[in-house]
Amino acid sequence: LVIRAFNSGILGFAPPLCCTDDDIDGILERTRVTLNQTLEDQDVRSAMKG
Repeated sequence: LVIRAFNSGILGFAPPLCCTDDDIDGILERTRVTLNQTLEDQDVRSAMKG
């Protein structure tokens, strides 16, 4: 799995071509958890406001 960040808060996903619906659900859940953990960092929140 490759995830790339683009302008305007867009994430680009490049999952394997043989993903199942359950695989996609897992990818999205892990992404949600990771983004929430990242936003808990004060430095990250401050940088996003600037």
